[in-house]
Amino acid sequence: MAKKWLQNRFNISFSRRNLRVGSKSCGKPAMHNFDLVSKDNQMIAEVKSHRLTNSGSISGKISDTYQACFMLEKVNAKKKLLILTDPKFYEIFKRYSEGKISKEITVMLLRHNEDRKAVDLKTMATRNRLIETKKTDFDSF
Repeated sequence: MAKKWLQNRFNISFSRRNLRVGSKSCGKPAMHNFDLVSKDNQMIAEVKSHRLTNSGSISGKISDTYQACFMLEKVNAKKKLLILTDPKFYEIFKRYSEGKISKEITVMLLRHNEDRKAVDLKTMATRNRLIETKKTDFDSF
C-alpha cells in the first residue's frame, strides 16, 4: 500500500533495494535493505506497521522504529521518509522521538485507507479506545 501511495504521490517508481550505509572494517560496503527506494535513489522510505498490543508493551516496536531511523540517517538521499501505518503508534513515536532523530527524516502517517476516499475516523477511534495500554516510561528510549 505504501509503495502504491508513494508512486502515485510522486509519480515515480519505488522498489525494495539494498543500499550502502557505511563501510565494514575490511573495507567492504555495509548494506541495508530499504523498504522503498526511488529509481534514482534520491527518495528512500522505511515502513513500519507496528500497533499497540493488548499488553501495552511497545518498547521493542519503538526500538525497531529507531533502528529504521538510524538506517535512514546513514544513507545518502535527498528525501528520507519514515512511514507509520497505525495512528496511535504514530502519535506515540512522534511524541517520544522528538529531538532524538535526524531532522532529515520526515515521519508520516499513512492510514490503511489513505488511498480510498475517506478514513472512517469513528471506527478508528473506537478501535483505539478498546486497546488499553500500560504506562511506559518512554524517557528511557
